[in-house]
Order: sequence, then structure tokens, then C-alpha cells
Amino acid sequence: LLGGILTETGSTSESIEKTVQYIKDRIREESSAERTINLFHCLNELNDNYLVQEIQNSLRSGKLSDKELEPDQCSALAFVLLTSEKVLDEFDLKTYNTSAAGHQRLIPVIRSCRKAKQF
Repeated sequence: LLGGILTETGSTSESIEKTVQYIKDRIREESSAERTINLFHCLNELNDNYLVQEIQNSLRSGKLSDKELEPDQCSALAFVLLTSEKVLDEFDLKTYNTSAAGHQRLIPVIRSCRKAKQF
């Protein structure tokens, strides 16, 4: 996704850092779930996986449902679940404490799982 952009701007560490920050800002501002997932693919290409790793660690520890998730964290969760090799049998939206904007960002997961429970 980013090959053309980085060759045009030069792939110096400074330009990569600026690109990463720009993408993170777009993730916070964007309302489209699909676009934020694409932006996470871009961060992945730039080897910036902090938010994704944070979500993966919380999933492994079982503590993800204990805290309120920001919309960008919901996007990271959607990215993790959608890029997992394991097919999600059931997804219960009520498991995750978040705002309506956060729930919106989880819609692609609902579409891809075998059984979804909503509100």
C-alpha cells in the first residue's frame, strides 16, 4: 500500500516517523471501519505494531473486556481478529465496553464471523 509513497518521499527514518504519526492521527479521526483497517495494514507495513500488540496482549491475558476501549483500540481489535488465521466462530459485541463509535469500528468483525451477537 505504501510502496509508492515512501519511494517518492524517501524512506528516511524521519519521513517514516512522520508517515506513522499521520496514519495514527487518521485512525483516531476516521469513522469508516474499513478505512481504519486499511490504515492498520499501512502501519503494519511500516513495522509499527504498538497498538496491535497492546490489543493482542490484552486478548491473551483476558483483560480486554475489563477496560473501556477507545475507537482506535476497537479498530486495532478488528484488525487483529480479521487478520488472525483462526476463523472466529462467534463474536459478542457486548463483551467489549466501548462507545457507539467503537462498536461501529467492530462491524467488519461481525460480518466475517459465523455467529454474531449484537446489543
